[in-house]
Parts: sequence; structure tokens; C-alpha cells
Amino acid sequence: QGCKYKHQMSMTAGYSDWIKSKQSKRVWLADSMTALTQFAYINPLYKVMHWYEKDSRRVKCWIDEGKRCFHCEKNVPQIKEYTYGIYPSVGSEIHYLSTTLSTHTVFQTLFRQILDEGKNPCDILFKVNRGKIEVVAGESVNGYSLEATDEPMFKSERDHHYLQKENTSCPKIWCPPYDLSMANL
Repeated sequence: QGCKYKHQMSMTAGYSDWIKSKQSKRVWLADSMTALTQFAYINPLYKVMHWYEKDSRRVKCWIDEGKRCFHCEKNVPQIKEYTYGIYPSVGSEIHYLSTTLSTHTVFQTLFRQILDEGKNPCDILFKVNRGKIEVVAGESVNGYSLEATDEPMFKSERDHHYLQKENTSCPKIWCPPYDLSMANL
């Protein structure tokens, strides 16, 4: 039977642990890794970053804050970054998964399908795979793909961050920040 929400995914044997930053709560997967996650929210934080390909390093662009940006002056390529809050394991606190526009589009398309069926994507445990994904133009790029599972979620809804005392005004279901059909992709 299985769950019907699938997006292209090449499975590896078993599940990997998320790679965790030593400086922050950021997590990621290396190519061909597959891990489980539950989304804490599906409306990501957006920011523009600079990408140094030589050492796989990303740094903040300061232009949007009205400051001089040394990276812009050196013509370092910019990327649009979409950061999702996730629970990477049972009992974990929120960690942050940064994605590119291509992965963000894949995620939001799947979340919209789930929301259209009256379900909350934050109540589903997903398999996340790092590998090639197909973008709108049909080109394959590196990114993350998702597949919903039938496995129990890591955090029940009553334990989600947005239902805690200090944050009781947030909605039960997080909706995408805009209609993807109208987005300038």
C-alpha cells in the first residue's frame, strides 16, 4: 500500500544520520545520503547568500541590510537560500535545513499536494534524499527530494514548537508563503 506522496528519490540501504554543524543547529546530508525527518514548519526563512564553490562555503550577503558587501564587490555568485525547521530524530529540538530554490520548489509542490488533501505536512515523517532532482526546465541538479512515509512522526502535534506557551498565536497548519504558480521561478 504505502504512502502516495513521492518525488523522485534513489534510496540507499538504511538511513543515515544527519550531518550536524558544530557551530549551529544547521543539518545537511552528503550526496546519496537518505535520512528521516519531520518538518517543524513548511514556510521557510529566506535569505540571499554568497557561494564559494572552491571550499563549499556560504556567507551572508549584506546588501539587503543596506550595508557594503565585500562578496558582491568581488562578484562572488549569489544563491537564494530557503531554511526549513526540522526535527531530525525522535525527541530532538528543531534543527535547520538550508535549501536552494530548486529544492524549495520540490518541497513546496509536495506540501501543496498534501495540504490540498486536508492533511498537515508537519504531521508526516519524510524520507529525505540528497542527490539529483529535476527542475522545472527538465535539467537535473543537486538537491533534496522527499518521500512521505507511513512511519510514526518524531513529535506529536501537541509537542510542536508553535504550541508552546510563549508562542500560542501561531496557526495549526503552516501554509506556503505564496502560490507557486504565481512565483517568478
